[in-house]
Amino acid sequence: MQMLIFYTRHKQKLLLILILVVSGIMNNIFAQESNTINCLECHDDLKSGRVVHAVVEDDCSNCHQSTGISHPDGDGKGFELNENMPSLCFMCHTGIEKQNIHMPFQEGQCTDCHMPHSSDNEHLLSEPTTSKVCYQCHEITLPEGSAMHAPVEMGECTSCHDAHQSDYSYFLKTQKPDLCTECHDGIIEQIEARYPHAPAVEDCSNCHNSHGGKTGFLNEEASVLCLNCHEMTGKSNEHQPVKDGECITCHSPHGSDNEKMLTTETTGELCMMCHDVAAEEGEFIHAVVKMGECLQCHDAHQSDNSALLKHNNPRYCTGCHFELLMADRMSVQHPPYQEDCAICHAAHKSTQPKLLVDEANNICFMCHDNVQEQMKHQPIVHRVLYEKSSCVKCHSPHASKELALLKKPEKEMCMDCHSKEIETDYGIIKNMDEYISSKENIHAPVEEGCLSCHGPHAEDVPYILNSLFPHINYVPSNTRNFELCFNCHNDELMTAKYGKEATNFVNEDLNLHYVHLEGEKARNCYFCHDVHASDNEHLIVDFTWFGLWRMPLEFESNKKGGTCFTGCHEKRSYGIKSND
Repeated sequence: MQMLIFYTRHKQKLLLILILVVSGIMNNIFAQESNTINCLECHDDLKSGRVVHAVVEDDCSNCHQSTGISHPDGDGKGFELNENMPSLCFMCHTGIEKQNIHMPFQEGQCTDCHMPHSSDNEHLLSEPTTSKVCYQCHEITLPEGSAMHAPVEMGECTSCHDAHQSDYSYFLKTQKPDLCTECHDGIIEQIEARYPHAPAVEDCSNCHNSHGGKTGFLNEEASVLCLNCHEMTGKSNEHQPVKDGECITCHSPHGSDNEKMLTTETTGELCMMCHDVAAEEGEFIHAVVKMGECLQCHDAHQSDNSALLKHNNPRYCTGCHFELLMADRMSVQHPPYQEDCAICHAAHKSTQPKLLVDEANNICFMCHDNVQEQMKHQPIVHRVLYEKSSCVKCHSPHASKELALLKKPEKEMCMDCHSKEIETDYGIIKNMDEYISSKENIHAPVEEGCLSCHGPHAEDVPYILNSLFPHINYVPSNTRNFELCFNCHNDELMTAKYGKEATNFVNEDLNLHYVHLEGEKARNCYFCHDVHASDNEHLIVDFTWFGLWRMPLEFESNKKGGTCFTGCHEKRSYGIKSND
């Protein structure tokens, strides 16, 4: 109500004031427009550019003021800037606020880059592109054959750099790698992965030239670049990707969810990209291969050993196959075991159990071809040799305490099989283990072992005897026919008719062995003796087979001699001649 009374009383005064205010504003606008128009009558080129500085459109006096010198009749210096640079520009534009200041901006040299009145270029630039403005001071030199980073090639320096000021080095718009990932957003997932590459997280320019370069804009060749941080010790054998500097074949350069920044989840997957072990023949797979643990045996980068093995065979194999550590302590070691496990075993896959490179016997015959020749050319072959993997039934392939790498002492080894009856082409071989252990007297060579008389592999004499011995009842009297026995016994048993130097089986001075072994029908030793064991003295048998006749010997001995009553002759006695 009071305001209405005030307006009614002073209405004419208020109207007069309003007219005066409006009149003053309009006069000022007209004056400014007049001033600008007056300047452009001579300086019309200042507004000729496609982009005109706003203050030029407004009023020249925003930036310029008269010096009092007549213009244009004077010396041409009738106007000066209202403020020194860069204060003049900062009247409208943001001033210095950040840590790093571009030198032209700091020193007020705005017109080094910008036209003050108008320009055909965006932001009133003095050159058509940002890069041309920048290149007036900043020269970019790249190695021959290099490619430019896309923003550089397009002349968009301000895509990455702030032209005036920044809180980051090199006037970057933001810190690395955030700046780079604005375009290269595929890298974000990698540097935020479980195993990020430290240089990538810290600063992309640790590895990359921001302006351009050869492959990947790397600062150096990949092989050199990686070695700046990752030292190689210069071993004799290098993995080909390492040699060629192709580190990113296996490793992600920025980061990975896989240990060691591998490009695949497991080492095995990575190795199989080049080394197609799956294509190798065989159903039997080395456990470390099946688990993809290639680095258990191989070094991924370099090694002084063949096949990039971490250690020389066979010592490294014992790291897993620790049962072989006992073999190292044994007195007899198989040379291939000492030299290299790969002579007999495949490292990855095989068609044979135990990862053997071939059937067990074939591997043995690679070195022991003499045994193979015996099997081919000798008529009597130890039957066990025809069995699969027969060699390792008796011999240890690695080491043993026994000669010839036998798994057990010789006699025990033989009795593993000869603990039962065995049928052969020459008859049934009795259960020797049971038979010998049941007898009171054992032939001395049998006590020591079977190989005194038998060959272990193949011979040309029945029962695999290693020397001649008759396998029929009668043969001509010739020491050669009884070579097996005379390997130990004195051959005068056969050749000396008289004397007791070779035997106590004499009657007076007559050598009764001679009597039984003379002529064309020398009797086989087993007529009277058991060649393995007997309950009787001198290994005399209780009976002997003569055809189908189980003929008793009825031999008796005493201190002076003895008696014998067989189907060959009537009861006869013999006695040793006294020296009296």
